[in-house]
Amino acid sequence: KKGIIIGLKRVFKFFHPWYHGKNFSFIINILLNNGYSFSFILNTVSDRLKSFISCNNSN
Repeated sequence: KKGIIIGLKRVFKFFHPWYHGKNFSFIINILLNNGYSFSFILNTVSDRLKSFISCNNSN
């Protein structure tokens, strides 16, 4: 299940930042409707953001 959430990051690559909030809400609603728990979604996204930030800070 984590792989699905991690793979959805591509949505943000293809759209202007103006739409990121709307897309993020849309993705969360889809995942919730498919049985993913809210805490699982947020924990996975949080882990990915931390990884992304630490990777960018080390460069």
